[in-house]
Amino acid sequence: MTQDESGNRSTIIKLTIAIAVLVAAIIIAYIQIGGADPASIAADRAYIDIETGRVFSHTIQIGDMEPIKAPSGSMSGYRAEACYWGKGDDGRWVLKDKPTYVVLKKRIDPESTEDTFCPDCGRRVVGHNPRPTQEQIDAANDSPGGSDDAGADERG
Repeated sequence: MTQDESGNRSTIIKLTIAIAVLVAAIIIAYIQIGGADPASIAADRAYIDIETGRVFSHTIQIGDMEPIKAPSGSMSGYRAEACYWGKGDDGRWVLKDKPTYVVLKKRIDPESTEDTFCPDCGRRVVGHNPRPTQEQIDAANDSPGGSDDAGADERG
């Protein structure tokens, strides 16, 4: 390798590093200046009007108590939990991109001990319902009973 080739290679490496640092700086600046703050993101939640069944978005405010006023005008809005489990055409479990929103029975009646199940997939839904990993989906498909094992997982 000649000295000119070595110098060109060094220049290309330095230029690539400089561009990567510049891109990282732009992304960090956007997040710090232009992006939504974490509190705003956390305050925007999905609710369901239990009278109409419609899902709506609501930004919680200090002093909000359920039920909240729904777009229908009724005080019938309850916070919803997202269920990302679904069934494919072949009957096997799949991870959905768009969740089914479900209101926990305990939200409507705090004295209730009854479990809440997703109307779409039949699995149990819990507070702060976690999004399943692909490994959990695969394990559910491989478990005894396989794709017909609706509601067996403790965490929707």
